Amino acid sequence: MAHEAGGEAAAKSAEIQPARCTRKHVITCAVLIPVLLTAIFVGKAVPRGQMWDLNGKAGRLKRANLGPECTADRGPSKLWPRVYLLGVAKAGSTALSTSLFGHPRLCKSSRAAGAPAFMDKEVHFFDKQYRKGSKYYLERFRTSSDCQKKGIFKKGNNVTGVDATPGYIGKPKSLVMMKKMIPECIHKDLRFILVLREPLSRDLSWFNHLRQRNEPKSQKKENQKQYERYLERNIKSYPSTSDKNILYRGRYVEQLEQFWRLFPRNQTLVFSYETLVDHYADSLRRVAEFLKIDEGPLLKGENEEQNAREFGGKLSVSDLPKELCEQGRKFFEESNSELYALMAQPGSPSLQPPFRRFPDPCAPRNQTH
Repeated sequence: MAHEAGGEAAAKSAEIQPARCTRKHVITCAVLIPVLLTAIFVGKAVPRGQMWDLNGKAGRLKRANLGPECTADRGPSKLWPRVYLLGVAKAGSTALSTSLFGHPRLCKSSRAAGAPAFMDKEVHFFDKQYRKGSKYYLERFRTSSDCQKKGIFKKGNNVTGVDATPGYIGKPKSLVMMKKMIPECIHKDLRFILVLREPLSRDLSWFNHLRQRNEPKSQKKENQKQYERYLERNIKSYPSTSDKNILYRGRYVEQLEQFWRLFPRNQTLVFSYETLVDHYADSLRRVAEFLKIDEGPLLKGENEEQNAREFGGKLSVSDLPKELCEQGRKFFEESNSELYALMAQPGSPSLQPPFRRFPDPCAPRNQTH
């Protein structure tokens, strides 16, 4: 039985069928079934030799069963977002999503009762809420005043929701849940946008965000010591903690390899943070053409820095000891080089801009927001 299941898994990606294990074969099943589930949902080749731990949950979660209503322009599938801003956090995603939400054909979700305000932009369904089911997710767009105002329910009105949750790309299980739960009939219509930032600067910016939120009165000297311990601890523990290590979020090549095993590369537009900031209007024109929408409404907004709040304990890369900065830079160096090589390969959409190399984070001119 295990041999037959393995053959079917290799032949096609299909719904998981309930496994029946006799007492005689219980040990064999206990060993082989988790491997088969991972092979089906993560892909035959697991990136970097790592086995993503899905805890079996993806295997038991059935695809959204929309039956005859699974069409591109009516029924429940109408509410499924076609646009996903996958990441990364602290790389201009808020500014970009603000521009997207200003377009009459793109709308944002509504947060559930009691949820924080940022969840109007970041649904966090595929990483934190997926157990609530697809109905909960679709409700975020059905009840959205923005989607209603823009006419998402009107026949022939090509309005779609946007899920701008920047954490999805850094969480392999989230990507698997997207593949599993989004109805197959609309996969070809999905469009994914990514903005990647120099990883050490991005990580320090995230650290500043957390310290300001949790310790708003903390001072720079104290935060410097905290970050030194945090960086050294995470570098030392990698890769044993794999994607649970916060520094994994900056190893973009591994994330893209994983994502492009699940969704077509030509449905993904990837910007470097510097390209987005320095050529914002051109970037928006590319986004508009990529999404097949009018560029005019997107270009009305300006690239205003979002979520950059000052507080006394805020750190920049120049505040780090030279040795520590170099240690962080070298940690990401190989991954960055592989990223540049990956982005130079064919397969991206024609609108993909040349991917710029990240600036040296340890250069004196670099400042982290």
